[in-house]
Amino acid sequence: MSCKIKICGITNLDDALAALEAGADYLGLIFAQSSPRRVESDMAKEIIAGVSGRAQIVGVFKDQDIEYVSELAISLKLDYVQCHGKETVEYARRLPAKVIKVLELEAGAAASIPSIPALVSIAQEWTDDAHFLLFDRPKLLSDPDWYRRAVEEILGAQPLSLPYFFAGGLSAENVGEVVEALQPFAVDVASSVESSPGKKDISKMNDFCNAVKRDSGGVSACAH
Repeated sequence: MSCKIKICGITNLDDALAALEAGADYLGLIFAQSSPRRVESDMAKEIIAGVSGRAQIVGVFKDQDIEYVSELAISLKLDYVQCHGKETVEYARRLPAKVIKVLELEAGAAASIPSIPALVSIAQEWTDDAHFLLFDRPKLLSDPDWYRRAVEEILGAQPLSLPYFFAGGLSAENVGEVVEALQPFAVDVASSVESSPGKKDISKMNDFCNAVKRDSGGVSACAH
C-alpha cells in the first residue's frame, strides 16, 4: 500500500486545495494556542466545506481543555483529533473522534522515550485508544540528522502495535529515504513546504508529494 501524505498547518482554503492537487490524503488544521499556524474555527469551517470530503481532516491540539476539543471535533466533524501534548489514554477515551497520538523521539539523546523497549511499551499502551501514532521531533531540537536516528529507533521497535505517521524535519530531499526505510502508514510535513509560517508553497508541496510517491510504489491514496 502506498504511503499516505499529511500536510499540516493549513490556514486557508487556497492552500488546502493546492495540497489536495499535490496529493495530500490528510490535512492538518492546528488549534494549539502557541502555534503560528493556528486556525480559527470560522476559517476551519470554510476549509472543510471547500475540501468537500476529498481529504481526511485532522484537528491538532496540545494539552487543551477536553470540552473545548470535543466541541470543536463535533461541530467541525473532524475525522481525527491529534493529541500533541501530554494527553493521557483516559483523556483520549473521552474524545468524540478517532485519535492520533504524538510521541516525540529525541532519538539517541537523553530522551523522554529513551529506549526501544520503552517505545514498544508506550505504543502498546495506546493500542486500544488511538487509531494511529505519530512520531515527531521535539520542537526545540533542530538537529538535521535527527530523522536518521529516529528511523533506526523505530526499526528496532517493530513490529509496533499501531500503524504510524512519521514527521519532523522531512522535506522533498529526505522523505524518500524515510519512506523506503520505514514504509510508514503516512508521512507528515508542515514547515518545509511553506513560504512563511502558515502559508504553503505550491511548488514545494508538489515536490514533496512526488518524492513520497516515487519511493512508496505508486500514487497516494487521495480520493480526488
